[in-house]
Amino acid sequence: MKLKFILPVAFVITLAYTLISSAAPQLKVLINGQPNYDPSLVKVINGLPYVSIGAISNELNLNFDYDSEKMIMSISNKGKPQSKVVATNKTANAKLFATEREGNLEKFRLVIDGKLVGEFPNWKNVDSPTYKPQIINKDINQDGKNEIIIILTTSYGTGTLFTDSHVFQKETSNTGENYIEKLVDNPIPILKKNVKVNALLNDQVEIFIGQNRIVDNKRQSLVGEEIEFSIYKDKLVAYIDGYLDPSPIGAFLITYQYNNDMYEVLNIEYVKNRPNF
Repeated sequence: MKLKFILPVAFVITLAYTLISSAAPQLKVLINGQPNYDPSLVKVINGLPYVSIGAISNELNLNFDYDSEKMIMSISNKGKPQSKVVATNKTANAKLFATEREGNLEKFRLVIDGKLVGEFPNWKNVDSPTYKPQIINKDINQDGKNEIIIILTTSYGTGTLFTDSHVFQKETSNTGENYIEKLVDNPIPILKKNVKVNALLNDQVEIFIGQNRIVDNKRQSLVGEEIEFSIYKDKLVAYIDGYLDPSPIGAFLITYQYNNDMYEVLNIEYVKNRPNF
């Protein structure tokens, strides 16, 4: 049987309260900063304020439901998507929260060791079991401390895959140790600045990576494009395909290094097969 009723339990939700004794004056209740004068909202039992969940849900425009058979109590914002855990890393004690909306995950929050590292309203990940957000705990700059790397899939389709990366490093300041996000250089400008491809006869191309020249076959038709961030051989890498014209058969692997307070290019390789990340 599913019933809706009021349960008097100790419950704190945008409710300002102080511990009082039974002999103290009537408790003043502020809800979102505004006084509430409903005497049934709060009862003081043994010096502690107890709030009626049903009453406070009405005041805060929340949905409240209690299933007595399953012993499940549900409280949620009316008509608003709820934040949920979308990725975890037990070793780092890290959790990534996001809100599901219109086929995407957005409004991210990163929590490490129970402490909010930051809120990221501009992050996005597709809402797909195949392309879940990732939390990686790895020392990728060889400083003896693990970094937290967040990999997000922003888009995918037939022959296409686009990911993004965010790196957080632990630093010590006057406020203690905190995780600070470090900039990761965009791989597309890196590729176009450092790699040149020229068409040759017999459907071949020559590829210049700096002064290094490679000759390979030209792709007859481009199926899609790909930017895939990952960790490979303890380094942050980006695997990139389909961004140069003419397009060679292979792809490019950019390896990053930490330098000048950011992650910038260390090496660019031409690869015929995607590495086993």
